[in-house]
Amino acid sequence: ASGVYQQVELHRQLRFTWSWKSEPGVETQLSVALIPEPTGTTMEFEHAGHTRVSSHDYDSGWRSTFKKMEKAIESR
Repeated sequence: ASGVYQQVELHRQLRFTWSWKSEPGVETQLSVALIPEPTGTTMEFEHAGHTRVSSHDYDSGWRSTFKKMEKAIESR
């Protein structure tokens, strides 16, 4: 996978494009916002721009990634 960072705000916002070498011409957009809360941080995540069926299972992949993140945070 590759992409280009479009917006980077330290500890707040990250926006970038995402594309696969195996799917030329297909580019999606990702956005991650971190929102401070009294008891921690809320993350808002969006993966947009799916214009056709991809050979990559984004739902399963992101769920797996977020579970790994949660496990890493809990172990701190």
